[in-house]
Amino acid sequence: MERKILYLEIDEEITSVIDRLKKTAEADIHLVVPKEAALLQSIVNLKLLKRQADNLGKQIQIITHDKVGRNLAEQVGIHSVSRIGEEPKAATAAVIEPPAEVVYKEKEPVVEETKEVVFKKGAVLSKGAKEGLEEEPTSNVAGAKKDKKGEGVQKKKMSELLPKFPHKKFIIIASVLGLFLLIFLYVYVPMTNIKLKILSEKQDMTAEFAIDKEAKDVNQSSGTIPGDLITVDKTVTKKYQATGKKNVGAKAQGSITVRNSYSTLSQTLVAGTRFEANGLVFRTQSDVEVPGYTDSGGGNITAGTANVSAVAESPGDQYNISSSSFHIPAFAGTAKYDKITGASVGAMSGGSTKEVKVVSASDISEAKKVFGEDAKNEVKKEGQDKMKKDETLDDNAQKITIGTLSVSKNADDEADEFSVSAPASFKGLAYKKDDLTKVAFENFKGKTGPNKQILEEKLDSADISFNDIDLEKGTATGEAKASLHIGMKIDEKQLKDEINGKGEGKAKEYIENLEGVDSVEMSFFPGFWKKVSRLKSHIYFKTEFSEKQ
Repeated sequence: MERKILYLEIDEEITSVIDRLKKTAEADIHLVVPKEAALLQSIVNLKLLKRQADNLGKQIQIITHDKVGRNLAEQVGIHSVSRIGEEPKAATAAVIEPPAEVVYKEKEPVVEETKEVVFKKGAVLSKGAKEGLEEEPTSNVAGAKKDKKGEGVQKKKMSELLPKFPHKKFIIIASVLGLFLLIFLYVYVPMTNIKLKILSEKQDMTAEFAIDKEAKDVNQSSGTIPGDLITVDKTVTKKYQATGKKNVGAKAQGSITVRNSYSTLSQTLVAGTRFEANGLVFRTQSDVEVPGYTDSGGGNITAGTANVSAVAESPGDQYNISSSSFHIPAFAGTAKYDKITGASVGAMSGGSTKEVKVVSASDISEAKKVFGEDAKNEVKKEGQDKMKKDETLDDNAQKITIGTLSVSKNADDEADEFSVSAPASFKGLAYKKDDLTKVAFENFKGKTGPNKQILEEKLDSADISFNDIDLEKGTATGEAKASLHIGMKIDEKQLKDEINGKGEGKAKEYIENLEGVDSVEMSFFPGFWKKVSRLKSHIYFKTEFSEKQ
């Protein structure tokens, strides 16, 4: 019969062992089990293993140096040996029932009320066996008998059957673990925070930069940063309210008789001549020739007369006047004013009042003044909306153009509102402020001089000015200016090498003696541990500056 050898792990569970039996094709299987393996610690496990092997039609044998395990295996009917190739002894299985107390004999178990277990000499009950007994409890068997021959039987209390606790081994392992823990705490837990104050002087620094829409990344060596050319082209239309008023009612009209007592010669008045009565002006509708006066002697003068149609200068019912005398305003201050006059033939009539809103000349003028600013703001906002979240746009790096204005209404047109339109364009070169400040800051670092450093951790702001901007090409050049604190350079890596593991006093003394150091403050974790951490990654520096007096 072909044989299969399976090697088990010390902590391999019974379910895993059974599964491996099922997957093994051979019928004769030898199980190599480590000493004190989990499988050998429970008689219940061995029972289950035996039952499954029988159900699968497989013959199993356990190979182990564990004497107790071999003994338990033999008791449930599993052959066991101590090494591969050794032939097993004839098996004499005594099936163990799980009452509270069991007597292991050559023939049958005996249970006593004293809760003592009786074995044959040399038999040892493992911890697993005890667990099996507890898992399948039963009542005591009355009248249990002792071995008839009275020999080969030995009583043992349950506590004596349990494995002894390995106190010595436990102490050794605990001591080693404790030592490793102390080493770990000594090396990895302590942390040291060091605040340095460096003497400094303020220095004005300037860095040149360039912006290019074609650049993909920041080029520190050339000082070039990527730019974003933003364009907007559109027709801007804005509406404005009309404020003018106009009377569009009917004009009064009638007939005026013109009198000429100024000259014996006829006087011609052109169409549109203005006649005024009580502050109301009427205009003649046609030319009229007024005959000269006649003098019959003795101071009797007969004025020449002629009739002419006249219409009120403006609409309104106030022009509906009764018969009135008229003067010609154009003759005011001359002899003609009182010599060439008029009188209406009956009342003037037909005048009416109807007031409407119209676009006045001043409305148009004012709209044109504000439209330019309105249009600029509109295209500028659209341009800014196209910018990415972290971009900025300098006023000097943008251009807005407004074309010719057109107005939808003429002056005096009846309307509530009117519009003004014009083509407008926007161009701007946006950039990331962080890119520019980083380029400028790195440039500043290169200008500090030997053994000097900028004490600010970063450049928060700078005065930006542009020298040349070409929005058609999407390029610009300029300068960034800032006032920064300059102090002696501290090599933190070298400083860590010098002070790690030193006590607070020595470390502090060493740092204070470094050139350019004004003062030093140290804090430790844990607080009682007044030594600099041996782990360099647990030493943290914070640099501040103080002005030189």
